[in-house]
Amino acid sequence: MAKLTRLLAWLTRVPRCPGGVVVKGKCVKLDKRRVTLFTIGYILSPLSFWNDAFVNIPISYVAALLASMLLGPGIFPLAFFTAYLVSNIVGLLMMHIAVRGGVERSTRGLIEMLAAATLYTILASMLFEASLPAQQSP
Repeated sequence: MAKLTRLLAWLTRVPRCPGGVVVKGKCVKLDKRRVTLFTIGYILSPLSFWNDAFVNIPISYVAALLASMLLGPGIFPLAFFTAYLVSNIVGLLMMHIAVRGGVERSTRGLIEMLAAATLYTILASMLFEASLPAQQSP
């Protein structure tokens, strides 16, 4: 009975937050634009396991096709890889901006945000490559 009493006391201390979430004891209202921005960013980011097959690879393929039509067919692999990295970085940046509540005002903050997203994407790519089995030449 004492545990139930403590639990009820603890539950009544938690602030109620209709239409928002409690973060560090404070009510934070959810903005539809920020939630939408975060959701789109999550879909583009490398944090979702299915994003490559259904989102990033098709986007990269279309961007590489457009680039190869404009610049020549030899540019396709580089354009594909670049578009793939950019779509992952844009997804991470969109999530970061949604959580922070806006774009960084300072140049240094923007550079740090871009560098962190780029480093994360490169690290995720390296870890993925390392987990693939080595191909044996005939």
